[in-house]
Amino acid sequence: MDRFLIRLFGRRMMFLFGESGTWDRYRWFSRLLPRTRDGLRLLDVGCGNGSFTLEAAARGYDCVGLTWDDAAAEKAQGRASLIGVEARFVAQDARQLDQAELGLFDFIINFENIEHLIDDRKLMTDMGSKLKPGGFLLLTTPYYFFREVTAQDIGPYLPPIEDGRHVRRGYTEAELRRMGADVGLTVELVAFCTGPLSRRLSGLQRRLTNGRIVSLLLAPLKLMAEAIDNGLGPLTRLEGVSICMLFQKLPDATPG
Repeated sequence: MDRFLIRLFGRRMMFLFGESGTWDRYRWFSRLLPRTRDGLRLLDVGCGNGSFTLEAAARGYDCVGLTWDDAAAEKAQGRASLIGVEARFVAQDARQLDQAELGLFDFIINFENIEHLIDDRKLMTDMGSKLKPGGFLLLTTPYYFFREVTAQDIGPYLPPIEDGRHVRRGYTEAELRRMGADVGLTVELVAFCTGPLSRRLSGLQRRLTNGRIVSLLLAPLKLMAEAIDNGLGPLTRLEGVSICMLFQKLPDATPG
């Protein structure tokens, strides 16, 4: 099925056939990540099925994707072969990123992952330490004031247990700015994604299933929801499910 859909829709089917929020994050990511032939390195921390890692690889980056176990890494590696790009996938606990011998990177992406970890500040520190001076961190996470997609988003979030679910509701812009500044990262750009219409579409998809048939039927609506939400401007910012931050590690930045 994946092979057929990739031939029909290209590699973007990995995003278009996921939850509506995944497509929204892809659109933000694709607008920011330039194509390159300079051999720039990119690390995807908490890469899941590897979709964003593979998109970056298709844009010319030397990519490493970190996922939760060997089975997930193997599946992502198979998808790379299917799409026809080169990327490396490694089973690595994001909580122990500092122990991974991976070298330094020009870009790091961390999408909808940090809210799952109790020691979020350690993750931010570890990601900052693996960025080259002048490198960029692209991060998305639930916005603290988002409107719930389904009832499960209401919580409770306490006591925090790292069992795959969220350990906190989300983050404010100010909180993320402070976390970045503490490890020598400055904020270059702030945006919000998954606005009112896209949020409702995500809720509908969760209730129905995340099967391929449902995804295929809803794909045109995702494109329409994104266009309409973008046109709503300030309302989208207020109701965005995720906050999207672009950080840069300046050459003379020193943590603390």
